[in-house]
Amino acid sequence: MIRHASLAILVFLACGCSPGPKEPDGPGSFRIKSLGATKDGASRYVATAGTCRFELQINQGRPTSDARFSFADASLLRQPGADCTAFLHGLATLLEFKGELPTPALAEKVPATIAVLGANLSRKQDTGSFSAKPPGHWMATKLFLADGDGEVYLNINPPDGVGEFSIKDEDYAKDVVTELAKVLLPASGTKD
Repeated sequence: MIRHASLAILVFLACGCSPGPKEPDGPGSFRIKSLGATKDGASRYVATAGTCRFELQINQGRPTSDARFSFADASLLRQPGADCTAFLHGLATLLEFKGELPTPALAEKVPATIAVLGANLSRKQDTGSFSAKPPGHWMATKLFLADGDGEVYLNINPPDGVGEFSIKDEDYAKDVVTELAKVLLPASGTKD
């Protein structure tokens, strides 16, 4: 009996089996993986949640007069064959969007501006709040969509492979969901 248990443990260790990366938990959460940088220096990430896949590009930041913040251009890009309908439904609920999902004209890319609110942050497990002490791997940002008509928090932790959208204010929900639908709804979806 002990020999069989030892053999099972040895096989488990030898194959490098592990639970693997934790699946995203909750609406708006996703796995994130770095794709490196573009030749212009933009950071590229692919985000996944179930059948949902999209790309996020963040250009190098522009400093502001307030050293606590920086701004950068960003883009969300469609991934061929991806279906993010279920992800968008969950996110819409999280953002307190009311009604049916919008069906805007689909796009390959949605431009945005991103405000970096903090980098190298840790996250408290009990409250989900961010802190500079102790340092961690989170970057807290605010994403501005539709020329600033839509705002949503976007927090990413590339070393741990996780990211999330979270609500800024329910008044922005319609604009945020509409803009994200342009790249998250499947290409076979309805176009206006």
